[in-house]
Amino acid sequence: MKKTLTINLSGIVFHIDEDAYEKLGSYLNTIKKSFSDSDGRDEIMADIEARIAEMLQEKVGQNKQVVSIGDIDHVINIMGKPEDFAGETEPGQEQQKAKEQTSGYYNGRQRRIFRDPDERMLGGVCTGVASYFGFDPLWMRLGFALSFFIFGTGLLLYIILWIVIPVAKTTADKLEMRGEPVNIDNIGKTINEETEHLKKKVNDLKNEFRSKENRQRMSSAAENITGFLTQIFGTIFKIIGNFVAVLMIIIGTLLVVALMASLFGVNSVRILENGQEASYSIREFGNILFNSVYQMDLAFLGIGLLLGVIFIRLIYGGFKILFKIPHTNRILRYTFTTLWITGLLISIYAGILFVRDFNVKAKTTHNVSLQEPGANILYLKVKTDPAIEADADDEYEEGINIHNKKMVIVNNHRCNLVTFDEKKITLGPPDLNIIPGETDSFELIITTNARGETKKDAMNRAKKIKYNIVQTDSVIEFDHTFEIASEDKWRGQNVELTLKVPKNKMIYLDKSMRHIIYDIKNASNTLDEDMLKRRWVMGINELKCVDCEGLDVDKDEMGIPPPPPPAVPGEITIPKSPK
Repeated sequence: MKKTLTINLSGIVFHIDEDAYEKLGSYLNTIKKSFSDSDGRDEIMADIEARIAEMLQEKVGQNKQVVSIGDIDHVINIMGKPEDFAGETEPGQEQQKAKEQTSGYYNGRQRRIFRDPDERMLGGVCTGVASYFGFDPLWMRLGFALSFFIFGTGLLLYIILWIVIPVAKTTADKLEMRGEPVNIDNIGKTINEETEHLKKKVNDLKNEFRSKENRQRMSSAAENITGFLTQIFGTIFKIIGNFVAVLMIIIGTLLVVALMASLFGVNSVRILENGQEASYSIREFGNILFNSVYQMDLAFLGIGLLLGVIFIRLIYGGFKILFKIPHTNRILRYTFTTLWITGLLISIYAGILFVRDFNVKAKTTHNVSLQEPGANILYLKVKTDPAIEADADDEYEEGINIHNKKMVIVNNHRCNLVTFDEKKITLGPPDLNIIPGETDSFELIITTNARGETKKDAMNRAKKIKYNIVQTDSVIEFDHTFEIASEDKWRGQNVELTLKVPKNKMIYLDKSMRHIIYDIKNASNTLDEDMLKRRWVMGINELKCVDCEGLDVDKDEMGIPPPPPPAVPGEITIPKSPK
């Protein structure tokens, strides 16, 4: 009975008896020492171990699973005996050793065919086949080249051989490919030759790189490449620069023309898809903002100089790039700078004159006694205005729209109407808030706001704001807009409406009310647009919905009654100028 060990040789596991293990270990150590001075020692040992593992695999199988000392002797006989590496070989023994190793190598083995990775042109097929048969690979390459023209059979055959024939990866594979014995001498010799060849090639490359002629060639090549790239990118940048210059001239010219047209009163036209159009000029807008023609001209002069200098410099910059003008003319530069600073100072002065008219805010309040409605419910609606009817179908987009020659400014789905002429300015809508009442009767409070340079100016403007409401029995109809005199100019005028609803009394919000209500407080936190077409009863502190079930259902299908006709003929008209 012998002790058995398990070893890993070149990635393959073997069971080996103790005597064979010691002999194999001693043998490998002796080989390792013999190649201690070789640069490729590690690669040599890896190939030797791979070859030994390959031979031992042939010795074991189902009937024999343990490597014996006889198997190790067989390997040593083929690979070379230890004494061949421990010292010098005696004269006359060299031929004998080669004969023994050669005979051992070919004992039961044949030369193998591989693809040669070292001398290949494509896949190494021609070199490998030529090495197997022992002739020049040139003839193989010539044969494949000629057969390529015979229906392409050469290419197909080459691809098949490329797939079928394995590549010679290890040194042992390369020796078998050339028909040489796979022993210690040949493995070491082959690897050392490859190492020396690699060293020589590296040294040749270093010497060639360091040579004066090579440095000159590299320097010349670098200069040629640099010159080529400079020329290419220079041409590209020149084309881009000329394009940008032309674009600067075109844009600057258009901006100057637009600025001059605007400042000198040329109308700008806005046309809608439905064919409606309206013409306005900047001076028309200036008439409702500035107190005098002098103030307006001053502001336009400052803005014209500020923007005009920038636009003209944009045009001049384009001509400089296009015609390669190296420097800006000093007189021209000083002129541009002086005009721009002058425009800035004039704009600041005109701005101070304009903003000064917004110093003080004043308001007036007018309490309106309403006729008590029947059934304790008040129906609220807004007087129809053709300019905002389109908004009911969401035809307006966010921004400024023109309808029937009126400007409709849409912001957050709310329509603000702005019109003006020589006599009046129309703005809207007012803001309506609904709060709990302090008495048993409905009350309406109209508050007008305006600004001015003094308290008196602001108060006079606030008092002169005109706003109308009409009550017919239980229906109150609000105007969508309010009016101010053109001579009062626009100074932040607005109208605030506050409706006081007594406890346990109701209101009904018509769909037209969407334009004037904003953030009405209610117990269910219902959004303003969802409060429409519903009845609301006043609780202790806030409104409560009477018919808000099915909030996502169309209100027209809920059976909510429309405002009833007046029970008693007649109407109450609120004066246009509340005192």
